[in-house]
Amino acid sequence: MKECLYGLCILALILSSCKNDVTSIRSKILKIDSVTFDDVPYNTLSCYDNPVLNGERSIAINNSKNKSIVLFNNTGANLVTISYANIKGLSESYLRCFDLVNYDSIFLQFNDQIAIIDSSGNLKYAFSINQLNTPDDTIVIGNIGGVGKINWSEYLRKLFVGQYPYTISNDNPDYYKIPVIATWDIQNNRLDEIPVYYPDMYLKDYYGDASYCFNEQANDDIITGFLGSTDLEIYNIKTQKTAHITHQKSRYDTLAISSLNQNYKGQMDKIFEHLTISPLYTNIVYDPYNDGFYRFFVTGVKLKNEDGTYNGYFDKDYVLMLFDKDFNLQDEVFLGKSYLTYYSFIMPDGLYIMTNKHTKSKNENRSSFTFNIFKPVSTK
Repeated sequence: MKECLYGLCILALILSSCKNDVTSIRSKILKIDSVTFDDVPYNTLSCYDNPVLNGERSIAINNSKNKSIVLFNNTGANLVTISYANIKGLSESYLRCFDLVNYDSIFLQFNDQIAIIDSSGNLKYAFSINQLNTPDDTIVIGNIGGVGKINWSEYLRKLFVGQYPYTISNDNPDYYKIPVIATWDIQNNRLDEIPVYYPDMYLKDYYGDASYCFNEQANDDIITGFLGSTDLEIYNIKTQKTAHITHQKSRYDTLAISSLNQNYKGQMDKIFEHLTISPLYTNIVYDPYNDGFYRFFVTGVKLKNEDGTYNGYFDKDYVLMLFDKDFNLQDEVFLGKSYLTYYSFIMPDGLYIMTNKHTKSKNENRSSFTFNIFKPVSTK
């Protein structure tokens, strides 16, 4: 099994004019403000959620050191801290992702458990997963690199989770024939596959770690995107059907993605080189206040410059793409190299994108993090 540390290393790295003939209204992205979150626990930056609780949207980040979930409002004020440190069986596990549905139902996915707690830290449900004790245990609940999310569906009374095959290497085309998401039935403690699959490109060639997937929930839709592709799989919770669409490429996408030689599987230097030269499409963020989507594009760069110097992953630039509700491209903003786009949150006043500007406080376990805020405005 491809393990957490390897995936998180990759995640740390990952973290001509466009034509639109669909709508007469174009939305432009405007940077409107910046905000600094002061005195934040330094080890919070692992998994996160962006819940609406009691009518107020907040930013929730896991503090992996103190085993707690910290909620902030849009000014960076700490609203509440929810601890799972004293829950036997959970405090020893690594939290991969969580869904804060309300203060009574906080869904947690660890490496080896799915659990539900309330805001007082009371355990309401727990079930062991990923034990892999028998030859029949072939599927792991989770996401390579931890880039996926879990989403509770009140309509289905099930939890949407990521999954991948334990017994198949990712250089084998059969790896990509397994659905990338499933639902966990908490009443029957059962995993049910959902018809959401990798694009055909991954069945034909090996793309190394440019095969990570990202998901986002928008109302009744679970949207899954893939790092090396503009293809999207959209699963509707109520109809239980999957639609496939391909959104427009970024105008900054000037280098075609290439496959990776299978002989390089497991060679970290070659995998990083491949991610460096490849154009990549990363996380998707739904904006319910404007009924549209954001997605981040990361440019591909040549491995060697004309002057003989070499590029690495951090020489790549980030681009913010804005789509309407049907994934028609509306606008793009060139962000450059100064953002950690994996940590992006929607608030009523705009999209918060973490910059790479952060400072440690005198208390070595605390830091300040700065977010720039972007908001779409409509122009005729």
